Amino acid sequence: MINNYYKYNRNFMTGLWLLIVGFSIFTLLHKVNNGFPDVKFFIILYVIGMIVQFSKILMKKFRVKPRTKSDQKISNIAILIMSALVLLSYIFVMLTNKSFDYYAVRELWILILISVGIHFLFFIPVQGKYLASSLSILTILNCLIGIIFNIDLDIIFVFDGLIKIIFGFVYIYSSKLKYVS
Repeated sequence: MINNYYKYNRNFMTGLWLLIVGFSIFTLLHKVNNGFPDVKFFIILYVIGMIVQFSKILMKKFRVKPRTKSDQKISNIAILIMSALVLLSYIFVMLTNKSFDYYAVRELWILILISVGIHFLFFIPVQGKYLASSLSILTILNCLIGIIFNIDLDIIFVFDGLIKIIFGFVYIYSSKLKYVS
């Protein structure tokens, strides 16, 4: 008898997380008086996403096998690397810009999104090479196109949000697929 199993344990939760983060990116289109993205709503949705992502009730309902120590280690490394890259991005922008104007904010957000794209690569062993690498490449490519063609930050946000929402649905759909060993 062939044993059916789910190869990637957390695709549903990752999909849900990507949907929430994708919608939170759209909140950055709202600006404060100085024209900078208003991060209040983004932070609120991001925190809600984190609560959902680590909800024991949802994990129990949608997890089909125990999380391995290797998966946990890879996830922790990916988040640490992303955090370090975001911090380095902030330091770089603060050191290379005389004033914290629109262009500095744009540069910072693009570097943050590139950091997020890089961190997706570390999830390849946990979430699958096709999904994680495609998500990573599209996230980074969106930013690089924005840099090369000097595209407005709001357009970059729209595409980044759409990429995450589309992949959110793909991850949720793929969580229902069974893989044969």
